[in-house]
Amino acid sequence: MKELDSLDKRIRPYLQKIGYNKWSRFYSKNKRYSVMTSNIVESLNSATVAAREVPITTILECLRGLLQDWTYTDRKLAQKTMTRLTPVAEQALTNKFVYSLRLTVKPANEYLFEVFKEDKSWVVNLKEQICTCNRFQNDEMSCAHALPVMKEMNIDPYNYCSLYYTTKV
Repeated sequence: MKELDSLDKRIRPYLQKIGYNKWSRFYSKNKRYSVMTSNIVESLNSATVAAREVPITTILECLRGLLQDWTYTDRKLAQKTMTRLTPVAEQALTNKFVYSLRLTVKPANEYLFEVFKEDKSWVVNLKEQICTCNRFQNDEMSCAHALPVMKEMNIDPYNYCSLYYTTKV
């Protein structure tokens, strides 16, 4: 917010007025899964620029063919992928794992753990899939603080990832 204040003093009151849930993932009730996608209409418009001057039946046939090609290509790519997650989700999980190597775990009970890094700490509840960083529950994917807990307990972190990140067809 300090960075925004340095740009323009009117930004902070405006953002507070509209509510944090409108612009902050932390306060939002919607699950966005860290992925920004464009509207399907924009994709179809850009792919059918050449077909705009033809009769409507030809445009519809062009759209049907495009969707068929896209579906076939995506299905083949998903079937070839050996990982259980999409490439973007797999990379995110790998980055979190690398970060987690520097963390220390202290168990409180069989589901509740405290994770430390120098003078910072987070509480991870595996049963509820909650971490005090809020990434575990918001992203519905193992956060960097839950990964060392799972490693210590010999638990597969893929089991804690939402099906939205998988490549299953």
